[in-house]
Amino acid sequence: MDLERFISGKTIFIDEFESFTEDEYAMLEVMVGTAADIYITLRMEEQSESADTLFATVQETRNRMLELAKRFHIASDVQFCAETKRFFSADLAYLSKTVFRSGSIAACPEQAQHIHIFEARDAVSELEYVCATIRKQLMQDDTLHCNDIAILTNDLEAYRPIVHHAFSRYELPFYLDTAVSVLHHPFSVSLLTLLELVQQRHLQTDCLLRYAKAGFSGCDWLCRNWRTIVISGTSREKRGKCHFLYQKKNLYRKNKQRWSRPVSSW
Repeated sequence: MDLERFISGKTIFIDEFESFTEDEYAMLEVMVGTAADIYITLRMEEQSESADTLFATVQETRNRMLELAKRFHIASDVQFCAETKRFFSADLAYLSKTVFRSGSIAACPEQAQHIHIFEARDAVSELEYVCATIRKQLMQDDTLHCNDIAILTNDLEAYRPIVHHAFSRYELPFYLDTAVSVLHHPFSVSLLTLLELVQQRHLQTDCLLRYAKAGFSGCDWLCRNWRTIVISGTSREKRGKCHFLYQKKNLYRKNKQRWSRPVSSW
């Protein structure tokens, strides 16, 4: 009842759907019977009743929405947009239209200047070609920026070990779109480790180093000094390590209140 009052008299726009679940159809029934107007956009290529088309699922959604409007005795109008406004060039639009089609397909009516096929002997040479091409385009076009470029692959794990080396060689900044647990993010590590530190009465070296290495503490020098001493193995250097730890214990006691100030202010 509250939903009907909320939707009553409203104009509703629905986009980016190809199909709906039964629960969503139940909500759509309330919308169709209550709202003033509903506009639904569906991605289709042609108006066909065949079940063998690429957009058969979308076609079924369209037919079911028309039946829903007919059940409520609501007039419906279907507008089909035949011209594609999405693509920059005609060859990319033609590729999108024909890439998943079966049977005989006519050749592209225009010369494909924006589509190139490169066959590499392995993933390393493939990535080298991509980076070199990007660097060339950036030098030729002053209006082009790195954030305007996207590289798509269906097997990201195969390229993960070599991406950093290839892009660093061509001095290209990049962002690897991979799912990483939020607990492994440096900020989360810094925050959780800080909570551990403020609860400790005695210094735990691994906890202190973890906090420093996270990059948000301003204590990067601590990791550098620690590594300089720990790598060594002579008795003299071991004594230096102990002296270093004693100094850091005192520093920790002095700075514990300062480190915990952001947490205590919450």
